[in-house]
Amino acid sequence: MNIAINITPSYESHAITVIDRLFDLGDYVDTLIVFTTHSYSWPLLNDLSVQHKFILEICIVDSLSNYRIHGRFDPIIYGRLFLSEIYSVNKILYLDVDVWPVQSLSKLWNFYTNSIVYAVSDIQSERRLRSLQRLGYSISGDYFNAGVILFNDLDAVRDRFYCMQKLIGRDLKYHDQDILNIYLYDVVELLPTRFNYMYFKGSSDIVLVHFCHSKPWQTPNFHPFSLEYYQVWSKFNDRYIPVKLGLFRRLQLFVMKHLERL
Repeated sequence: MNIAINITPSYESHAITVIDRLFDLGDYVDTLIVFTTHSYSWPLLNDLSVQHKFILEICIVDSLSNYRIHGRFDPIIYGRLFLSEIYSVNKILYLDVDVWPVQSLSKLWNFYTNSIVYAVSDIQSERRLRSLQRLGYSISGDYFNAGVILFNDLDAVRDRFYCMQKLIGRDLKYHDQDILNIYLYDVVELLPTRFNYMYFKGSSDIVLVHFCHSKPWQTPNFHPFSLEYYQVWSKFNDRYIPVKLGLFRRLQLFVMKHLERL
């Protein structure tokens, strides 16, 4: 499968955790496309690409460096709006890096092929849809969450991405996610919730968890899947562990490693 992500260098270790997890689950990544605004060597991802023999394609979007976003977001969140620049592959699964694959994503990649775009309805779909309608955007249906999007035919919507880029920097509350909904609402087909599970409570049929609120790198964190996330993270040596990892999480990792030796 072909995966696309947006990251800055500080999030490289989060990306490597997600991609390595896919291989642990038996998935095969053919191409990993990284959208970024930074010229950087990406040592961790390069090491992983050599280990698992996938193509690492770095797409530096220089124009995004000119934007400033209020709050905690980096302009690279708009990176996926430049999928129009990717010609090496036509089928792409976009993933945020605050996700955790619980089961193989082949369930998504191989069996949902009839529609141009697939995504999961957002947990606040109605409210966010009304917000865009009040701004004058004529969209209908369900507002989808953009953390997991399967593009089966990128060529079919390539021209729409050029239009999306013109809205970068507009006063939209949910930034790139709003833009994607404005231009893709009429071609997206909704997936079952299990492919982008945004709730705190666990479920037996989850394929992929999305840490929408409680991020796995924030401490303390009691999300039911956060410890699984760190078990994979802790497989790597210390240079893969984030320097901002809090005392609470370090203690959890220490306990897990010692329990594995028992």
